[in-house]
Amino acid sequence: MGRQHQEALAEHNRAEAKIIKAQLDQAERRRVLRGTPPTGQFDAGRTVCSCFSVGINTLTRAIREQGLKTPEAIGERLRAGTNCGSCIPELRRLIVDGAT
Repeated sequence: MGRQHQEALAEHNRAEAKIIKAQLDQAERRRVLRGTPPTGQFDAGRTVCSCFSVGINTLTRAIREQGLKTPEAIGERLRAGTNCGSCIPELRRLIVDGAT
């Protein structure tokens, strides 16, 4: 990438950041920085399954409301645990805890 292209890209990014900043009020900016969802949207919680971006609140709700009893059942509904498998121990723990 040439120097002129890099400078143009940097200027574009600065301009875009100014537009975004101007569009958000203080409360909304704090919410974005905290990483919480907009008012009225479900908070998926911290990510448990990175492969499919499934959060703990999504998992606990599904375990509780849909009566999911195995990591395989969770995988069928939410895909969590069906790729690399590193989240399966935590899925099992959530099931044992009854997703409280």
